[in-house]
Amino acid sequence: MRTRSPNFLFIMIMVIGVCFSYPALAQDNSEPSHVSLSLIPEFSEVESGATIYIAIEQNIGEGWHTYWRNAGDSGQPPRITWHLPEGFETGALLWPIPKRLPMGPLTNYGYEGTVTLLQELRIPFSLPEKSIEIKADIDILVCKEICISEFHEASFILNDGIKTDHTQIITTAFEHMPVDVDWPAQYSIDEEGKFVIDLKVEMPSLITNGGERIKFDVLPYEWGIIDNNSSTQIWAAERFLRLVFRKERGDRPLEKLGEITALITYKNMDNDARGALEIKAQPDEIWLAKALEKSTVDTTTLTPEETIQTQKPSHLSSISFIQALFFAFLGGIILNLMPCVFPVLSIKALSLVQMAEKSHIATRLHGLAYMGGVLVSFGVLAGLLIVLQNAGARIGWGFQLQNPLVVLSLASLLFLIGLNLSGFYEIRGSFTNVGAGLGRKEGTGESFLTGILATIVATPCTAPFMGAAMGYALLQPPAISLLVFLTLGFGLGLPYLMLAFFPAFRKFLPKSGHWMILFREFLAFPLYASAGWMLWIYSQQTTEPGLLYALFGFVGIGLAIWVFRSTERKGNPGKLLLRSLAILCLLVFFIMAAAESLKENAHALTQEKSPESAYWQVFTPERFATAETGTQPLFVNMTASWCITCKINEKITLDTVQVKETFKTQNILYFKGDWTNQDSAITDFLQSYGRNGVPLYVYYGARDQQTGQRPEPVILPQMLTPKILISVIQNEQ
Repeated sequence: MRTRSPNFLFIMIMVIGVCFSYPALAQDNSEPSHVSLSLIPEFSEVESGATIYIAIEQNIGEGWHTYWRNAGDSGQPPRITWHLPEGFETGALLWPIPKRLPMGPLTNYGYEGTVTLLQELRIPFSLPEKSIEIKADIDILVCKEICISEFHEASFILNDGIKTDHTQIITTAFEHMPVDVDWPAQYSIDEEGKFVIDLKVEMPSLITNGGERIKFDVLPYEWGIIDNNSSTQIWAAERFLRLVFRKERGDRPLEKLGEITALITYKNMDNDARGALEIKAQPDEIWLAKALEKSTVDTTTLTPEETIQTQKPSHLSSISFIQALFFAFLGGIILNLMPCVFPVLSIKALSLVQMAEKSHIATRLHGLAYMGGVLVSFGVLAGLLIVLQNAGARIGWGFQLQNPLVVLSLASLLFLIGLNLSGFYEIRGSFTNVGAGLGRKEGTGESFLTGILATIVATPCTAPFMGAAMGYALLQPPAISLLVFLTLGFGLGLPYLMLAFFPAFRKFLPKSGHWMILFREFLAFPLYASAGWMLWIYSQQTTEPGLLYALFGFVGIGLAIWVFRSTERKGNPGKLLLRSLAILCLLVFFIMAAAESLKENAHALTQEKSPESAYWQVFTPERFATAETGTQPLFVNMTASWCITCKINEKITLDTVQVKETFKTQNILYFKGDWTNQDSAITDFLQSYGRNGVPLYVYYGARDQQTGQRPEPVILPQMLTPKILISVIQNEQ
């Protein structure tokens, strides 16, 4: 009988140890939960056609809080996703009366301690004979000094033969709910610009208790209606038969909101007894008519999205078709010099050295293959972009890097190519041998793939002249758009094609020799750096466990390569089993990483990683629309984590002491929009200036004190320097 070799047993133990130790490590380092959640049905035994309530009970840790449906100035409400058997339906979510939660200059609304939300569950008329499981996935943000997004899975069983009655829990929960009243109410904006609700009280006894003083507050269900930090002014008439509430208004234009639902909270100032009314207020017809009439001539009364779309600077004249082709061609050539293309240039450097000793026919074939790869990939990317935009998607140049799975795949590919250049493995004819493929007769395939890789890695960059050309292209019919993008690709591939077709250029290349082995190994390090950069981008798009699993996946790549090298000898027992285990280990980590990045709350979590600074604030349409109606000069920076050009500009210009001091002395409001993940508001802003990618820098001069008008916005160059920026600011004063 054949026995296993000690080498096989050693490798198998190592593979299994690596695969199973990392998940355990990841589990041990997980954050403790700061809120416990449970689902409690009103009755455990139900009949067909019945309706019951589900209590969603939160037990929140001491010092922590969760949020109401309108979180206030920050935070977000819980999101509940039900998994129901066929025929079951849920009703509206009922929220208990929230507390005001001051957080420095901000005011939020939420809950502390134990709180219970309620939701109806409607039972179908046909029920299965067996027990029924009801499940829910709950994403909830819990905050103290920091905020943590937690994910909970909860469930309960109906008709399992164990009869329980939780009517008392439901009744107690209803005692903390607002009273829904159908009293006439109107809202408007008064002459001082304050938000006003005029309420006719049909039952004063609900809110009064003899002659005791009562403190009122107004909490709209929707964001941006009021200034949450402002006090509430009350005017009462006819012994509480009419109440008028005034608060500072929020950032949101109100003219097109229609009916508003709000809570009127009331509290006895002596014994802290507390309650709330849920009212529905209609816009005051006289105020609304005046407001809408004004909106026909004043864009500040439009919604923030409409304001951005209508504020295209008049000095932006459209370029011609020939100009667009020229700009695309020039931008493509300059793109070869951009830092995001450097890793591929490193690979091409080896092939160019080897090309110097090849025949004219071979080198020209390689040049054509490389150009073919560039043009095909540009055509595919441009076609996808055009089709998706025509289908209504709000995306732009570099859109594939807004997908964390694409970013992780590209990071893995760059890491694999780096390992290949370092000499850790050789696989003939593979994509990872693109750097050495020109050294063989069959290397034209690798040249084609190198062209594809060059395009993929180039997409995070926007070279000078590219922005205007792409903005023009995506406003044209598909055929013209595609031609402009292909011209851009032709510019990117032209320098390599010139070296392939004209021997005079190749005379400047050094002769091949032993130094090339060291040079090839050296070129692996820019690729490792690029893979690290891609992982940093991925960290902005996923959760912390997702990044941890991705890092373990890179360890899995190294493990798989080691296993394949260790089992190369023919007749090695267990070769297939060991390699299968290594690949399985690799796939498990990357699947876990992908699952984390696809979670619904992954994007919300990444937004917490980039808090505002004292120097700039996050761009939102509402904030920008409000600031634009003011008098201060404004500066908008549209950026993304995957945009190297953006990061270089921030490092050498926007984050310098000189520019910061200029912004401070000139009282400039600085808005930063992060397009790392897909954001339709930022896409709309880019398109309003004829752009379809980042970076975009726009400066708005201060309003003239006499005319009240702003000068035309100025679009700054995509390669930004302190001298250029400060010069524009000074010229616009």
